[in-house]
Amino acid sequence: MATQRELVDALEESLKRTGTLDIVMGILRADIYHCLMDSLTKEGTKRPTVPKENVIINELVADYLVFNGYTNTLSVLAAESGSPSLLKVHDNLGPQIIRAELGVNTFPSASPAAGRRRKPLAILYDVVEVLKARNRSSAKTS
Repeated sequence: MATQRELVDALEESLKRTGTLDIVMGILRADIYHCLMDSLTKEGTKRPTVPKENVIINELVADYLVFNGYTNTLSVLAAESGSPSLLKVHDNLGPQIIRAELGVNTFPSASPAAGRRRKPLAILYDVVEVLKARNRSSAKTS
């Protein structure tokens, strides 16, 4: 008969394998953060104003997380940044605004699978392409 420790270890391994443990831990982290922030808000502590650059960076990271399916990480980012709107970054308007703000177009060759992908790449992939192109351009002129 299995010991209690062996059962706990088997259960933990099963939850890790199915990804359930990561989901629960992400939800738990976000909820703990919400509780902490709620208690600070009740005490009259205000969240500092977030600079525009931080908002853009948070949106870029959120777009990347959505693209790669890291929804648990996204929920924690939204909670910690105080931007629940990050959870809606998957709509087309958010990325279009960020692309316009940064002056970044969509690069069809940003990925080896570019010809066969259905959804556009996360903006960060295009930012990397812009920086790589700039680097190649400056290397040629040097």
